[in-house]
Amino acid sequence: MKYKSKTGSKAGQNSKKGKMKQGGKAIQGSKTVQSGKTVQSSKPVPSVPSEWLYMTDREIGVREIAASFESEEMTEIWEAAGVAEVLLGEKDSMDMELTENDLGDEESNRFLEENQVKTLFLVTVPPLEFEKAKACMEKIIAANGGFFCGDTEDFTPTVR
Repeated sequence: MKYKSKTGSKAGQNSKKGKMKQGGKAIQGSKTVQSGKTVQSSKPVPSVPSEWLYMTDREIGVREIAASFESEEMTEIWEAAGVAEVLLGEKDSMDMELTENDLGDEESNRFLEENQVKTLFLVTVPPLEFEKAKACMEKIIAANGGFFCGDTEDFTPTVR
C-alpha cells in the first residue's frame, strides 16, 4: 500500500543521518556497507514489515504520542510537521508521521470507517528492532487506544 506522507516521501523512507535509506535496504541476512560490499549480518532480518499504520478512534497528535512514555528522552517531536521519533536505542528509532485519514482507495478507506479511525499515523520500524518497537507500540496503545497494523494489503500483522 505504501502511502505518501505529507513531506512527499513514501512511508518507510528515512533520510535522517544514520538511518537506512530506501536505496540501501538490507537483504535478509546481509547488509550493504559504505564501501559497496555486502557482509553477513549477525541477525537475520525478521519477516515483519518496516512500514506500519497507527490508527485510533481518538483525535491525538504527536504530543500525545510523546506523553505515552515515562521519560521525555524516549521521544523527539516536531509538532508543526506532525512527526514523532520514538527512540529504540542509541541508533534506531520508530518514526511516526501524522497524516490525513485517506488511504487512497475505497476499500482501505472503508477499513478506516469500520474501525472509526479519527487519527492516522504512518509508522516506520526497523525490522531488526521490532521487539523494542512492539513494546513502544503497546505503550502508545495503552495511553491512546487504537492499534498498529502493517501497511499491507490486508492490514496485517497487527499489534493491539
